[in-house]
Amino acid sequence: MTDFNNLVPVTETQLNGKLQQTVSAKQLHHFLGVGRDFSTWIKGRIEQYGFIENDDYVVFDSPELVNQSIKNKQLNKRETVRGGDRRSIDYHLTLNMAKELAMIENNEKGRAIRKYFIRCEEHLKEIAPTIQKKALNRLKARLKVADYSRPMCDALTEQRKALGKSANNTVFTNEFDMINRIVLGTTSSKYKKV
Repeated sequence: MTDFNNLVPVTETQLNGKLQQTVSAKQLHHFLGVGRDFSTWIKGRIEQYGFIENDDYVVFDSPELVNQSIKNKQLNKRETVRGGDRRSIDYHLTLNMAKELAMIENNEKGRAIRKYFIRCEEHLKEIAPTIQKKALNRLKARLKVADYSRPMCDALTEQRKALGKSANNTVFTNEFDMINRIVLGTTSSKYKKV
């Protein structure tokens, strides 16, 4: 089976405040072997099928420079016909939009890439509960520690006031660092890396 992730890599993009899996429309267009030029194809599909910006896709400036040049066969060099290098436009498509576009093309590559996107979504659904559970456990642990740290912070603040000193954030950081070294044998930042 073809390694689609190298041909049409799946990335994560913010759409309507949610982190979603997306693909480059240009890479999808190239892989599907669409006969029309990219700009005409994507704009036509968006209009024809009612895709919505910031729900189904997001537009961005591609890092690629596009040159409006032709190759001069006689001189074996490129000549600019009009304009020069310019930024091109690309689209981050949600996997649902990419699947639909692949189905619309109605060819073997379209069907194969649609199955690939479905596998990507299934993989995400498999690992998402584990990731969510770990994040929830970390949050619970932080809240539990916060219950213990508040009295210590208050005591430090009162002690510093009694000494006529202000209690800035570095005081609390130093105290927590000292406790972590005693309990864990290392700083919290080094402990996280382990």
